[in-house]
Amino acid sequence: MSDTPPWSQSEPQICLSLTKYKKDTTNPEVYKQASLEITSRHQNYVQIFTDGSKVDEKVAAAAVSSVAPNSPFSCRLRDHCSIYTAELQALLLALKQAYQSQESKFMIFSDSLSALQALGKLKTDHPLLIQIQEFLHKINADQKEIVFM
Repeated sequence: MSDTPPWSQSEPQICLSLTKYKKDTTNPEVYKQASLEITSRHQNYVQIFTDGSKVDEKVAAAAVSSVAPNSPFSCRLRDHCSIYTAELQALLLALKQAYQSQESKFMIFSDSLSALQALGKLKTDHPLLIQIQEFLHKINADQKEIVFM
């Protein structure tokens, strides 16, 4: 259970506009142009890129910031964890970076639609989602802004 009551949680800002393009039939240049258009509206935002990955039974997550590309946050997860868990862990790592940063505006990039959708629905069916919501609450209390894409 979260320490933060549900009524005090604010809904995260999540931009899913790239999902209107079908991945298997869209030219990568279209994605690039659409991404540039979105990021141009958020020019003063620190960009944090996330990824969760799994090779055989080995699972890891990472988040790297545009202001500290040589200092990524990363961790190894228990063997056999799902990609979904790895993607949620990567989002949590990104939020930890944002929380520790002196900057105030962040755009967090994820390639996991299912993780972003769960976050947008304020689901609490996964322990990492609860931790993410706790960090978002702390970050909002610090007057920092997060946009997920």
